[in-house]
Amino acid sequence: MKKYQILTVVLGLLILTATAGRADTIQAFLDNPSDETGVAGIGTIRGWAFATNKAPVSVSLRVDGTTQQDYPLPCCGPREDVQQGVEGAPLNTSYAGVVNYAHLGAGEHTVGVEIQAEGCEPVILEHTVTVATPGNVEFNEVFSFEDSWTGVDVHNDQILIVNATTGAEMGTANLRVDYALPTQNTGIVEAYNEDATTGDTLDAVQAIFNARCLPCHSSENEEGHPVANLDLAEGHMPRTTIAARSGQLSDGTLLVNPGRPDESYLVEKIAMDEPTRGSRMPRGMPPLSDEEMETIRSWVLGGALVPSDFVSYDEDDAHDHGTDHDDDHGHGLAETAWQLVALGTADAPDSVVGEVDVQFSATTLKGWTGCNRYAARYRVRGHALQLADFEATEAGCPTQRLFDQEQRVKTLWVNVERFGVAGDRLTLHSAEGQVLVFERVEE
Repeated sequence: MKKYQILTVVLGLLILTATAGRADTIQAFLDNPSDETGVAGIGTIRGWAFATNKAPVSVSLRVDGTTQQDYPLPCCGPREDVQQGVEGAPLNTSYAGVVNYAHLGAGEHTVGVEIQAEGCEPVILEHTVTVATPGNVEFNEVFSFEDSWTGVDVHNDQILIVNATTGAEMGTANLRVDYALPTQNTGIVEAYNEDATTGDTLDAVQAIFNARCLPCHSSENEEGHPVANLDLAEGHMPRTTIAARSGQLSDGTLLVNPGRPDESYLVEKIAMDEPTRGSRMPRGMPPLSDEEMETIRSWVLGGALVPSDFVSYDEDDAHDHGTDHDDDHGHGLAETAWQLVALGTADAPDSVVGEVDVQFSATTLKGWTGCNRYAARYRVRGHALQLADFEATEAGCPTQRLFDQEQRVKTLWVNVERFGVAGDRLTLHSAEGQVLVFERVEE
């Protein structure tokens, strides 16, 4: 007797009907997990099923092509949407169960169900998933974001968490988080975990940047601030590149998109003769060798990991001053005063008209725009500078040029993203690639 399947779209769902050439069939659908998706941790296997002959339905978990007869999924609970949308469906069609995906191990698997009912041919529904295992453990008892930072992969609508601490060995992990429509919730879909090679790999990448890039991309260069606001010096590079947006592009492209070198602007700039913007790097010098480019590309492909014992510039500086990494005193801001000397783009800043200044206390700042007084609360984390409650007086400016300059100054303060101190020079960077450059003054 010929077996066939009928696929019907109902309520935007694909309904699989298994039949053996007779009227009695099982109609069913697997809601979660979605097909070809990333999963992690403890998740649900759920969907709906019923037999057209009204026979009781049994559902068992199925993993990698094998039905787990000792793992039945409870069935069947109420699903009004199915009853209203599928002809002949009763109210109670829902099945659901829980599975710890980490038990399956990292990588690609098939997960689904086998559904049976007396008088009907069994139905098998399977979806392909890629399991992520943060920390390479089946159950995480440690998970911390204390030293991590985040970024947004706008092209894939995902959140990146860099340098999370997890796993039995307290290692680092870079995580990708996505919003799953079937569960209406967020979840980890990719995890890149520290291993024994992580430190050596980062050292190899940093060695290339040290040899080929630092004449321009370092706060220690002759200009006192890195070209294109990109500091690739040792101790700075991970925070300025991993999950960080390019200041040259307005579409949200990341400099280093963990696991995705083809979507990383830094890789494009060193590999392509005609990148999206500007010229191939390093500018005015021979391109990186194939081996050097492959080292950087492999680091990105492997998740752009930073070892747990890595000490960034801000952490090292804070330790030297006896403070923790969330304190600004190690960064040379508290109890200091600065005079603005340039503003605009990093490559070609404009000179300043009149006097514009800022003074920092431990938690607040105040200054003069050239026409008005301003003040705000601030917080430093790493090289990120966060402002709150920015306020300014509203007196008029005597000239249009002073007014235009004041607007630029206030706009950058409101949108300041990070800062750098090199000797007696303070540079503030906005998300739009604009800078305010100050020189230290004695109060």
